Amino acid sequence: MSMFSENQRYAVEEIQQSLVLTAGAGAGKTRVLVHRYLQLLAGHASLDEIVAITFTNKAAGEMRDRIGEELLHRLQHCSNPTEAAQLQQWILLLPSATITTIHGFCSSILRQFPIEAQVDPNFMILEEWESTALMQKALTDGLEQALVNHEPVVSILLKNKSVQQAIDSLGSFLKQTNSKGVSLSQLSQSYQPSVISKNEVWLAWQHAVSQFSNLTFAFDKRGTTAIRDHVSLLNAIREVDLACFEQWSSEQQETWLQNLSEICERYHVEEGEKLSKNASLLRDGIVSCRIDEQLQLLWDIWLQNFYPSALRVLQSMQERFDQEKRKNRSLDFNDLEHKTLQLLRDHPGIVESLQRRYKAFLVDEFQDTNFSQFELIELLNRGRMEQSLFVAGDVKQSIYGFRGAVVELFQKMGGKIANALQHTSLTPHKNLETNYRSGAHIIQFVNTYFSQHLSDYEAMAAVKPANPDIPQLELILTQEASGKHFRVAEAKNIADRIQTMVTQAEPLVSGRPVRFGDVALLFRSRTDVSLYEAALKNRAIPYLVVGNRAFYQREEIQNLLHALAAIANVEDDFANWAWFTADYHGIPLRALAEHALACRKEKVSWLQHDWFGPKEAEERWQIAFHKMRTWQKLQAFQDVPSLLQRILEDCCLETYYAAESMGDQAWTNLLKLVALSKEASGTHFYGIHECLQYFHQLADEENEAELTLFTEGQDAVRVMTIHAAKGLEFPVLFLPDLVRKQDHPNRDFLVWHTETGMTLRNGNRKGKHTAQRLMDAEREESQRVLYVAMTRAKDYLVLCGGNHWRFKSGSWWSQIQEWLKTDPTYEKSISMTPPPEIVTLHGLPFHLFIHTVKEQEENPNPPNWELPEESVLHTTPSPITLTPFPGDSLHPEIGPLQQKILSQPRPSLRVSATGLLNYRRCPRNYYLRYRMWLQEDVFLPIDVEFPHSDRTEEEGNNDLEEEKMKGYPNALLFGSMVHKMCEWMTEEQSAEDVLALVLAEPMFSELREYGEEAVRMVRALWQNTEFVAKLKSSKNVRREWSFLAPLSDSVYLEGVADLLLEDENGAYHLYDYKTNQVKEIDGDFSQSIATIKENYRLQLQWYALAIENLLNKPVVYAQLVLVRIHQIVEIPLSQEELKSAHKEALSLAFSMETGQNIADYGKNPGKHCLHCPYIDICLDKSERRIYVENHLST
Repeated sequence: MSMFSENQRYAVEEIQQSLVLTAGAGAGKTRVLVHRYLQLLAGHASLDEIVAITFTNKAAGEMRDRIGEELLHRLQHCSNPTEAAQLQQWILLLPSATITTIHGFCSSILRQFPIEAQVDPNFMILEEWESTALMQKALTDGLEQALVNHEPVVSILLKNKSVQQAIDSLGSFLKQTNSKGVSLSQLSQSYQPSVISKNEVWLAWQHAVSQFSNLTFAFDKRGTTAIRDHVSLLNAIREVDLACFEQWSSEQQETWLQNLSEICERYHVEEGEKLSKNASLLRDGIVSCRIDEQLQLLWDIWLQNFYPSALRVLQSMQERFDQEKRKNRSLDFNDLEHKTLQLLRDHPGIVESLQRRYKAFLVDEFQDTNFSQFELIELLNRGRMEQSLFVAGDVKQSIYGFRGAVVELFQKMGGKIANALQHTSLTPHKNLETNYRSGAHIIQFVNTYFSQHLSDYEAMAAVKPANPDIPQLELILTQEASGKHFRVAEAKNIADRIQTMVTQAEPLVSGRPVRFGDVALLFRSRTDVSLYEAALKNRAIPYLVVGNRAFYQREEIQNLLHALAAIANVEDDFANWAWFTADYHGIPLRALAEHALACRKEKVSWLQHDWFGPKEAEERWQIAFHKMRTWQKLQAFQDVPSLLQRILEDCCLETYYAAESMGDQAWTNLLKLVALSKEASGTHFYGIHECLQYFHQLADEENEAELTLFTEGQDAVRVMTIHAAKGLEFPVLFLPDLVRKQDHPNRDFLVWHTETGMTLRNGNRKGKHTAQRLMDAEREESQRVLYVAMTRAKDYLVLCGGNHWRFKSGSWWSQIQEWLKTDPTYEKSISMTPPPEIVTLHGLPFHLFIHTVKEQEENPNPPNWELPEESVLHTTPSPITLTPFPGDSLHPEIGPLQQKILSQPRPSLRVSATGLLNYRRCPRNYYLRYRMWLQEDVFLPIDVEFPHSDRTEEEGNNDLEEEKMKGYPNALLFGSMVHKMCEWMTEEQSAEDVLALVLAEPMFSELREYGEEAVRMVRALWQNTEFVAKLKSSKNVRREWSFLAPLSDSVYLEGVADLLLEDENGAYHLYDYKTNQVKEIDGDFSQSIATIKENYRLQLQWYALAIENLLNKPVVYAQLVLVRIHQIVEIPLSQEELKSAHKEALSLAFSMETGQNIADYGKNPGKHCLHCPYIDICLDKSERRIYVENHLST
């Protein structure tokens, strides 16, 4: 075995012992596994006594093929008849050998022992997308039932999350615990009831509060953060006892605990950390009075009620999920693991039987094993751990944490094997450190970089020599762009570079010219892959996108699915629009837009035979329209596969795509869609509506790749994710989109860890520490994903990045760039004009290509105001809309549960003054903003010279920003800065000191030069003697006081009071800072002040009602503080006014809640339309122009 290294040879030959093999990237691990398998056969083990477990079915197939090839090679060179006969027998029996995935192995055991395992022997195995669909239904139904049952966990969960986010969060938690083999009964044992009674905890808390309230702090004037926190802490803890706490709802209790925790957390520092003087004083006070310690006990008491609610909801969801699977006689992958493990735990005799049958286990990719898989392998080798188990893997390549993989289990199994061999002279572990795949420069770069970014990194040794004249590394820098514009430009640069490599026959692949088939693009996320795909397509570069989303989001597939949706629903405007704008109809987009606009003016549907657009497009429209009506009639008589085939034929798509660049791939994909529909028709769906739902589910999973038109031997660029490329290698590798932010904090509501159990992510310190540990693990795994990506390169590695300030942190590129910058040559080289073609960095030669995006290129697709209302959101085909909100076609993500919840009043409704005012001013704006969740910042204002705004601070101000603030880069941001200064201002602080604190916040840093104006405004306010006198005389001051108060038994109002003062009589004075522009008309502000007063009257009256309900004390004054003109305006609070405001709030809340579709949220055109971000999907062009002209004329 001279072809093996010493460690490889040991791993192959020493079959009498168990062994752990650590094999880095490109170290020949698969070859070792194949030859150890053959060595076991040669050592008189039969095929059915060996179990080889791989990570994927593809890997199992490849291993079987390589074993077969080696057996065939030996047979061809064998001269011994006996040996030849044995080799022939092995070849014949190889298809039945146990070379499979862990799930395939579990399935075979369960089918052998169905009675003991309590499973149907003919169970079906659910594909991942099928399991996800059933889980989604169980989660939806379970959450709906929890809402009906008023479960506290759901009301808390929905406090800051949408319904779908709540479902996703609970689903993510169940998926993580299931993949880790944790049952709900184990979860219930993961928290222990407090041994201290509730009354004892609250008595101790009141004592701590009393001590803290009596403390005097010698604060200086510079550390205002600690001063503010001290005031906030006092305001929060006073007047709250057990009786008060128990009157609150679960949401209010959790909010109060959260607010206290956030303050205390800022002063809970680790040893060695330093605090400012004021912060140290406050920290010492919190510690000495045991405020934080007692707060953790309050959390423990509260969580004792929270955990049972959470477990009830999770148990309900899990039971529904299991019931659906039983109904279908099916198991998912988690079931296969858990039921097999339970079978082995409960039946030791079965374990013994399996051990007698299977003499040897070979397990590949063990670094991606989860707890259930680990225990299963350990059980089957227990009692013989010293001789029966061979595991191979690499900690640096553990990248499946999201599927429950636990990297530490690799080391744990190594420890078990070492313990089993401790009394022998055998070696339990071998390490393969030599990389046979990548060039020397690539290996040196990977070693140097990851020695700083991966803990306990072990360097690889290179075998392939480097040519000093030809660099193996390249940097492509796309300068002066960010976001989508950056990716469009980067994709163009990559496509140009690939084309140059091939057309100029650059000798980058072991000295030979590059071919398209040598090149691969690997992505961490599929989110923007279509941009890079479009760039390749524009350069006529052949490519293959591997992965489901690429298939179902390809234009030709989307067009066909839109056609099906239009056939299923004649009135589906979006699907029809997407279908008729397909290129092969030959109807220009502008012509169709003119037709639709003309139809709107005539108040008729645009989906009709008569054509109102340009004459030259009329014939094409009528042909396409006639085809659609024919298909709609045929749907009652033809099944979906036949209907799809009819569409392909009627539109002559084979001929159309034959003339298109990459048309062969598109046509092949269409045939595959038809084939998929034939396979699923009659089993997964029976009609066109179910078919659309079926394909929608497939599109949400990663289950189908494009039909491989370009096979491994054909000349096409591969585009895939890093996870899909695991185990593969490519001569020329591009890593695009390195600027994508990788640091995604764990947002799950509940978190679980093996050491801490289940806890609330933002609950007590235990929960926050658990969430932090999970986030740290995700960051470490992110580094390993990058390692896997880089080590796929054989001959040439291309890193793609940029220099925009947005790429400074949180991305792989930011880390790579920091490493590059440690060599001064980097910044010097990229600043040169022109830059050098080759630059040496850290002793390694890099090709360097720099492309600067011109300013005019940054908006390649300007908005087209000619499109009809239904199409403004989607000017190009997008994923098919399957479950739209009844009567609406604007937003594709409203599901069945939202329909149920939004179409009937909930047991309790939570509203804000902002939302109420928004609905009162314009129900349509409220619908688009809060019901459709349409992001305001993705819509551009019409072509008027003043900016739009519709932000919380300025709600109700119809005259906002009609006169652009001269010189200010962002009028709204400036107003927010002034508002913040008012909040933080105290008698001890000067306006200049407060400004310095505010400017320290990143969002305000660009406004430094306008600080003088802000100081002038705030200083003038503090010269109002009446205002300052009330502030000084108040016995209790609350700043930025958040509240949630009942307006009725079912309606709660939430808000934030800027300033709330309690006078000596126990009555409250409410102040609200406003930074609105106040117009001076003929030297007088009174008209503008009256308008602003009326706009905010209801908000302050609602706040007064809420505060009185919460604090049981009246609000005697409510006043607007107009900061720009330093005037204070009183809002009337008579009983009649408050009664009227209360009635209007309940009426608005009921109307907001019970609307079922867009028709229930009517338009209310007015001046505010000019500043509304949704004007272009609400009013047509003529209506917009009328409002613009009317406004400009006045």
